Amino acid sequence: MGVEQIIGEATAKLNPKIFGRVPIKNAEAAIREAAEKAAKVGEEAVAKVTQELQAYKGKTMKEMAELTSQNDKIVLQTRAVAKAAIEAAQKQFAAQIKSAKAAARAPKVFEKILPNGGKEVRKVNANGATMVKEYNADGKLLKYSVTQLDGSIRRTTFDPITGKPVKTFTNVGGDKLIEYKEGSSSITKAVNKKKAKAEKPTLVSQTDPKRIFKSNWGNESGYEVIKTYSDGSKEVIQRFTEGNNNRVATRITDINGIQIEERILWENGTKRISLYNPDLRTKEIIEEYTLNNGFKCKMIEKSVYLPHEEIPTITRREYVIGEAKVTAKRIQDEVGMYTDKYKIKVTYPKETGKKNVLIKEGTEKNINTYISEIYEDYGKA
Repeated sequence: MGVEQIIGEATAKLNPKIFGRVPIKNAEAAIREAAEKAAKVGEEAVAKVTQELQAYKGKTMKEMAELTSQNDKIVLQTRAVAKAAIEAAQKQFAAQIKSAKAAARAPKVFEKILPNGGKEVRKVNANGATMVKEYNADGKLLKYSVTQLDGSIRRTTFDPITGKPVKTFTNVGGDKLIEYKEGSSSITKAVNKKKAKAEKPTLVSQTDPKRIFKSNWGNESGYEVIKTYSDGSKEVIQRFTEGNNNRVATRITDINGIQIEERILWENGTKRISLYNPDLRTKEIIEEYTLNNGFKCKMIEKSVYLPHEEIPTITRREYVIGEAKVTAKRIQDEVGMYTDKYKIKVTYPKETGKKNVLIKEGTEKNINTYISEIYEDYGKA
């Protein structure tokens, strides 16, 4: 067997496994096999010469010297073959280790399709920097941000229509906001990151108005438009123009399709906002309206969804009628469970001469009684 054949078989054993890694034992096995084959070649050659020495004992000293010299050359050749095979295997192994390390240092890229049809591309470099690009459904760049390992940030928002930058926030050398005009830097100003307003999501798409019908409030009809924003949120706007309850209702959902807000504006000026916090499982309703006599009224109701419950538990109620006010906070027992009792406080305007009321353990009936009395006294037309 020749030198090249032995080396070829040795290096063939070093085929990389997953991710380009070559186990040490795999390399050692290949090198050992190459050496053993080389040794076998030498042993076979030496045995052949030995047989010749036995067969030609009667040869001259010169002929015997030549045979011995031939034997020495074969031994040296065997050692050279083994050494070459080992060196070749070691070089191949080192090259594959180097390739595996290079692959480990290469940037890692992750792509995610957003519910709004857009795409987020996240790339992490070997130096720990994270780059995030967000595109809309049409492939237009909306946001670009780079966060270094030390926490420094540079975040740029783009106009999806023109593709030009709108503003950049960075905290390198202090919090700064860079605003652009027609794609070029126009003004840089220092900002307090804690006081800086959250970036408003960019409108990505809007459906054409479509006809809708509902019977919740009687027979009514109207139109609906759905807006989708760059953060994955959606706004479903319904305007009812035919029926006994004309209004505009807006329902907002987050990137996961969970409702976080609902706004209703009635034709008579009454408005109601419902705020939902899916993480805290809370709900808050704020309703404002005006009585016929001009008294402005406001109702606030806070609730919490207890585990495994779909109906929220009211934890606080507040009513403002003109200058009068009724507040009620549900009482919890010693282990934190809600009871059917409320701590109720009633505040009257000074000019009425009525004393304020504080009830440490009242009921829903007490709350409604005081509200009715205030409406009767201060809410008459």
